[in-house]
Amino acid sequence: MMTDSRPQQLAAINAKAAALTTAKVHLLMATLAPTPDTPLASFTAHEATFTGYAATTVGALGAAYIDPITGDYLADGVALSWTMTDTVSPNTIYGAFIADSGATKVLAYEMFATPIPLSLAGQGLSYVPVVHQP
Repeated sequence: MMTDSRPQQLAAINAKAAALTTAKVHLLMATLAPTPDTPLASFTAHEATFTGYAATTVGALGAAYIDPITGDYLADGVALSWTMTDTVSPNTIYGAFIADSGATKVLAYEMFATPIPLSLAGQGLSYVPVVHQP
C-alpha cells in the first residue's frame, strides 16, 4: 500500500517558507559561479550599490501548492522592487541572494539568465522569492 506524501511535502515547503519571512533579499552586481558552500562574504563583496538600493525583507510567502504541470512543490513570495534614483552609481544586476536576518549565512541564491542594466534614474527591477522543491 502506497502512502500519500503530498501533505508532508506541502508542510515541509510551508516550514521552509516560514523560516524565510525575516530573511533579506540582496542583489548582486557581478557574475558569480556560486555553490552551496560559497561563503556569505563572497556574495556581499558584490552586492549592489546603486542609489535607492537596500536589501529587502522577504516577508510572508503564500501557502505551499503543487504545480499542476510539473508536480513541483512551491510557495511564492510577493514581488520585491528596487528603483534606481539617480545616475551616480550605475549597476548591472546579475542575480540575487537571500541571507538570514542576522546576515550570517546564505540561505538561497539565483543568478539571472540575462543581466539587468540599471543606469538611469527610474530604472528598476522586481524579484519574487520562491521556495521550490521538485
